Amino acid sequence: SMCGGIVWLSALSTEMHPYAKEHDKSKTFYEITSNLLSYILEECLRPRTILMTPFDRMNKSAIVTFALTHLGVTKEELKLTSSCYDGIKNNCGYCGTCFKRWIAMTNNDIEEEYDTNPWENSYAEKSVLGMIQAMELNHFEHYTRDRIDETLYALKKLDSKKYNFKL
Repeated sequence: SMCGGIVWLSALSTEMHPYAKEHDKSKTFYEITSNLLSYILEECLRPRTILMTPFDRMNKSAIVTFALTHLGVTKEELKLTSSCYDGIKNNCGYCGTCFKRWIAMTNNDIEEEYDTNPWENSYAEKSVLGMIQAMELNHFEHYTRDRIDETLYALKKLDSKKYNFKL
């Protein structure tokens, strides 16, 4: 049967906020999708399918740690995956996803090659400036404290000559 079991809807704690441009990362999307799947699958569910967001309390760095420690995924296997939005390259370094991936991998001591340094792209610059402002205003609705801490931890691993923002 195609019914039953557990369905994971993956969204990260650091990306489930009211300013998310991607609707599939919102709590509203999760609630609507849960209701829709429950309705569609209602007739064939014996036992009932459980809908979960297992990563809704984890940031991307924690998920990489989880994969390494609990799922037996190796660093080499993780490096074979791609998050990049560029359809040809695996690690363009220009897109926001490459910056987020670089943070998670760096925080887990996984070094990767990128066409350009992800911490120097426009998304990274905008994000870090937003995080600095969030800390100054003590306002963490868009950039959560966890996301800021995760980002700053990775950036602090850089040689100061490579990174020119004042943290």
